[in-house]
Amino acid sequence: MFDCLPYFFVFALVFIINCIGVRQKRVWLRKFFIIFGFLFLVFFIGFRYDVGTDYNNYLEIFERTADASFEKIFASDIEPFVSILFKVSSLFLLDARLIFLILGFLTLWPIYRVNKIYDYKYLPYSVLSYSILFLPFGLNGIRQGIAAGFALLSFVFLNEDKKKNATFYFLVAVLFHASSLVVLPYLIAIIVAKRKKINFTWLNIIITGSVSVIVLFFLKDILSQAGFSQYNYILNDIDIDSISLVSVVVYIPILVLPFCFQTSKDKTNNINILRNLMISGALFTIVGSAAQYLSRFGLYFLMPSILLLPHTVQSISNKNTRVLIKCLLIIYFILFFYLQYSLLGKHEILPYQTWLFGGL
Repeated sequence: MFDCLPYFFVFALVFIINCIGVRQKRVWLRKFFIIFGFLFLVFFIGFRYDVGTDYNNYLEIFERTADASFEKIFASDIEPFVSILFKVSSLFLLDARLIFLILGFLTLWPIYRVNKIYDYKYLPYSVLSYSILFLPFGLNGIRQGIAAGFALLSFVFLNEDKKKNATFYFLVAVLFHASSLVVLPYLIAIIVAKRKKINFTWLNIIITGSVSVIVLFFLKDILSQAGFSQYNYILNDIDIDSISLVSVVVYIPILVLPFCFQTSKDKTNNINILRNLMISGALFTIVGSAAQYLSRFGLYFLMPSILLLPHTVQSISNKNTRVLIKCLLIIYFILFFYLQYSLLGKHEILPYQTWLFGGL
């Protein structure tokens, strides 16, 4: 448990900074605190040393890309946006490990951009929930962690009927990680639901069921035929028994809380679409524990929880109840972090260390 302390300390400090920031009436002072909290997290991510499953893998990719010509990097098996980013960065950076500063910036920027759309109303709890629920995955699956943030931006902009912005951020997500293509049918379904005034819930259930079947039983053949040999390890075995009670219990509050205090207005507005996306995320994550890759798709659809959880807490009118829910929410965040990344042992993020002090 003590290994988690550096994370909890940083997350708590950023939470306090954001709380102070959103309460400032002067615009420049408000921006100062928000930017300070943002940069604090960026540096925390960027200066880590040998922390994260893919840490050394990304250093190797960066060094390989730095020595390659532009023609060769376009022919590599890494998404083009990442290859170009690494190549351009190699022309300016003195130390390859500084690339994690840029990756950290790209990981967090969409989260702050989403909150800006809502005038930073949910910023403190939104960033806290993202940091504890999703950032540890971002330290391991870096490209997909970045893609998930831009996919969330795409969902939010489409909810706001800004199709051009939504299209742009979806393309950015795909250029960071091809798995974000799974978002496309849901974006189309949102457009159809809005135009035809169809209940998005049914469209969501149909798409999620179809995608689950494709990924579980056909994805391996599709990837092989497409020539993605580096993904041959995907779905070699499907073990239904690996769906654990812990994986189910961990995600129950994320699903239950936003629906507990749902108003009649919420059932018809954009909040309902984000709620339904979370259902897909929970299904992908829980059922995905039976297959090696399916659970990763859940990341794209669980991301709306960073808006829905604070929205739910904020919508509770009784002040005393609101304080109680906030305290329970923070306790849940801490337990989630500890259970998923310590007891389950799926990610190598502990203990934290920084290369600024010789990796100690």
